[in-house]
Amino acid sequence: MPAALGEPVQVSLGVALSILLAKLAAESDKPRSRRVLHGTDEELAEFPVSDLAGVGPAMTAKLLENGIRTLADLHRLGPASARALWGGRHGRDLWMELDGMDIPPVATRQQSFSHARVLVGRERSRPLEAVRGLVVLLGERLRAEGRACRQVHAGGDKQGVRVAVEPPSASERVLLRLVTHAWGREMGEADRGTVWAQVLLARRAASAEGGWWSEGETAVTPLDIAVDRVRARFGRERLVPGHATWGMWAGEKISFVRVPGG
Repeated sequence: MPAALGEPVQVSLGVALSILLAKLAAESDKPRSRRVLHGTDEELAEFPVSDLAGVGPAMTAKLLENGIRTLADLHRLGPASARALWGGRHGRDLWMELDGMDIPPVATRQQSFSHARVLVGRERSRPLEAVRGLVVLLGERLRAEGRACRQVHAGGDKQGVRVAVEPPSASERVLLRLVTHAWGREMGEADRGTVWAQVLLARRAASAEGGWWSEGETAVTPLDIAVDRVRARFGRERLVPGHATWGMWAGEKISFVRVPGG
C-alpha cells in the first residue's frame, strides 16, 4: 500500500473481534503494524493496563494495588469483578471488549439546537436582525429533523430572553413572532458584540395540516413546507418571513425578494 500511494504514507492494520482489540493490535508495532489479535490471555499479557484509553496514573495505581498489571490479569477477573473494581459498568464493558464483544453505543436524544454569531461593523447596531436570521436557521433545522420546540431563548452578549412555545412548534413564523415581541420588551436597542439563539426540543413535529396560516396543534403548516421548498431551490435569502422595526412585529406577512424565473 505505501508503494502505491507514495511515501510518507504509513499504515497500521489490526484485526480482531472487537474494536478495542483491533486498536490494540494496530498500535502494537507502529508505524507499520500488521497483526491479528485473537484475544487469548497469552496475547493480552503483552499489554499493560495503562494501554487502555482512559486509564490514567490514578487508576493504574489502583489496578496495580489489586494485582492487575496486564490486560490478561484484567480479563481473568471476569465481568462482575471488573465492574466492582471500576465501581460501575465501565469496568464490565472493558472486560466484554477484551473478551471480543463490542458494546453498542448508548442512543441519546438531543435536547436542544443552537446557533451563535459574532457581529462586526454596522451589524452591532442591528442585533435583532441577526437574531432573527439565527431563528430562521433553527426553524429550518427543526423541520428538517422532524422536531418541534417547546421553548426558545435568544440574546446578545450576556443578556437574553426566554419564551415558552405553546403549543410546541417548528414554524419559524411562530418563533420569530415570539422572539421579536420579547426582544422589544426586554432587550432594547443597545449594540451587541455577539448574538445567539437556542430552542429546547419537544415532541416530534406533527404532520402539516390545516390552512396556510393555521397553527393550532400542528407544529408545521403547509406554508412552512412551501417556504422550505422555495429556499431549497432559490436560496434562503430569497424569502424572508415578516420584518421587524425596532422590536415591533409587522404581522403575518411575507417579504419576497425577486425569485428568478424558471
